[in-house]
Formats: sequence, C-alpha cells, structure tokens
Amino acid sequence: MKTSPEKFKKSDLKSIIALLAEEGYTQKKLETAYKNMKNEDILIDMLTFIKYAVKGSEIVDKSERIADVMGKIRRLNRWTEQQKSIINRIEKYLKNNGILTEEEFEQGQFREDYGGFEKLDKRLDGMLKEIVKIIKDDYIYS
Repeated sequence: MKTSPEKFKKSDLKSIIALLAEEGYTQKKLETAYKNMKNEDILIDMLTFIKYAVKGSEIVDKSERIADVMGKIRRLNRWTEQQKSIINRIEKYLKNNGILTEEEFEQGQFREDYGGFEKLDKRLDGMLKEIVKIIKDDYIYS
C-alpha cells in the first residue's frame, strides 16, 4: 500500500473509486448523503469524498476546485494564444475526467495531438511539470 498520496497513479485512484463503488459507495449516493447532512446541493467527485473522510478536508464543488487550479496555472506565465489553447484543453480534460497526471500526456488525445509529455512541455516553455504539480497538489491531493 502506498503511504503518500503523491505516489498514487491514476490507476491507483481509479482502483480506490472502484472498490468504494463495489461496497455501495457510489458518487451519487455520497452526494445525496452529503446533501441530506449539510442541506447543500453540490457536485463533488469521489476524490473529494475520500479526502473529506480521511483528512476532514473541506468539501468544495468540483467546478470551483478546477477553476481555482486553472487560475493558478493561467497566472504562471504570459501564455501565447497557442499555449492558452493547450491550457484550455487541460481544463476540459480535468472537467471530464477528474484526474490528470503525467501518464495522460503519454496516451490518448494528448499524445495524438501534441506528441506526448516532452513535446507538449516544450510548447509550454518547459512548464508542464509545474502545471502537473499544481494539479496534483491543489486538485487531486489537497
């Protein structure tokens, strides 16, 4: 078992979510329980529920968390229009998938469209590692 959240890969996080679902802890059921408990209707991803249960972290709407993270990323640099387009693509991916690590840049659409992590890093002035770190620290593991 991993002892630090930073060591988790996307597959590890998906496994945790799948195990919870097998035990009946689906995202929908947890959202309903949270709504009944706090009288708040909020869109929350499973990782937020896990952090809330383990660390007592505040529950923040998924779209708010993504907006905060993307704001930090946008303030990192004076991005060109092409770079802004890539940043927007990263934001869209986060909204649709919830998890984005270095692994995702080496497969799927990011690999097809940009040639993988290293090539995309060059397009982003060598700042992709920092972008991924912000996403991990402030969205996935915070």
